[in-house]
Amino acid sequence: MKQTVKSKKFLKYLLLLFSFFALILFTINALIINQQDIGKKSSKHAIHPSSLFHRFSFSSKGKIGYFNVLGQVVIKPIFDNAGEFSEGLAWVKLDGKYGYIDIQGNLVITPQYDYATNFSEGIASIQQNNKKGYINRTGEIIISPVFDEAHAFSDGFANIKYKGKLNYINKAGKLLLSSYGDKDYYELEDILPFHDGLAGVKISNKWGYINKEGKIIIPTQFDIVSSFHEGLASIGIRERYGYINKNGNIVISPNYYYAGNFNEGLAPVRNNTYKFSYIDKSGKEIIPYKYDDADSFSEGLASVSIGNNWGYPRGYIDKSGKMVIQAQFTHALNFKNGLAPVITTDFWGSKSGYIDREGKFVFDSN
Repeated sequence: MKQTVKSKKFLKYLLLLFSFFALILFTINALIINQQDIGKKSSKHAIHPSSLFHRFSFSSKGKIGYFNVLGQVVIKPIFDNAGEFSEGLAWVKLDGKYGYIDIQGNLVITPQYDYATNFSEGIASIQQNNKKGYINRTGEIIISPVFDEAHAFSDGFANIKYKGKLNYINKAGKLLLSSYGDKDYYELEDILPFHDGLAGVKISNKWGYINKEGKIIIPTQFDIVSSFHEGLASIGIRERYGYINKNGNIVISPNYYYAGNFNEGLAPVRNNTYKFSYIDKSGKEIIPYKYDDADSFSEGLASVSIGNNWGYPRGYIDKSGKMVIQAQFTHALNFKNGLAPVITTDFWGSKSGYIDREGKFVFDSN
């Protein structure tokens, strides 16, 4: 009798073990088939399996949810408001308070803040009692909410407003610039985030740049500036725009009526005929002047408009200037993680959603 019981237990154990291994084999096989199917969706632009972890927000009946790159809803629309995912987390609003979810939709930081922003460099700005501070990825407050303004960290620093004064803080919460009354103090009228080790600052109505020690490296001499991107920054002098390097030297003369940021080696610029083209870092015209509006490149594509119709319709070009997605959208933003948010409008109404790199809607927000 004892032997029979032992035999039954052993048989049950073998059956469970077999079921476990069968489940593993089934899962592996499903993943292989799924990856093959994903690759077949486009021979030109196969979707990498890691792209399935990207999330895109959508609105339904006043609530926000998320879908993946295949257009499949992966987080149901249950949030009153929500941001884009950044560093694996997204802020969400529930019952008037802000918290954070992971890519599975799990609440990892309980809604408790009056406001919240995207994570950047492992830190996010939050608001409590009308003051702003910073938390880490566990929701722990690491810089107390004492600021009037508190922006995202970039290059190790965040631009803030404290006691009515603009300044920067590091990740320990220490102010970068000297306090009022110190010999090195200067009044900041406006500031930009740090990029490429420098930050634009406005003093006495002119812009220059400081380094991470708070020292003015490029004197305040410009009417307007942008942050550095790929080693260059656009500057404005008497309503004409060009580019400087990190030494403050003008490397592309200010002859343009608009000069956008460099991204992926190219920048959009506008001439006196109100047409846009793209130049490289030497100032050479790479794509001719023919667009009514043009954005910076992202993931190899740029949103442009052509047709002398107040910036509409919009389509996408590649770096050779070829229109790879025909101009048909009233709004067309940059590609990110393989998709771009767009809006089309016709006699029957508007349609908003996300398109893939072939211009096909993968998700219709309507």
